[in-house]
Amino acid sequence: EFLPGWKVSPQWNFVMDRERPPGDTRDDIDDYDILDLTLRHTSYSGLWEFALSGRNILNKRAF
Repeated sequence: EFLPGWKVSPQWNFVMDRERPPGDTRDDIDDYDILDLTLRHTSYSGLWEFALSGRNILNKRAF
C-alpha cells in the first residue's frame, strides 16, 4: 500500500532459453521479458474495489 486503500502490483515475466525441436533449422528463439502493472483501490467501506491493469507497459516485442 503506497496510500491508504491503494496498491500497485508489478509482474515481470521472463521467457528465455526456449529450444526448437531437433532437426528444426530455423533461427534461435529470442528471449524476452514483459512488465505488467496493476493499480488497485479498495473503498474505505470495503464494499467495492477498482483495478486498472496495463500489460506489456514497456511495449516490448514478445514473439
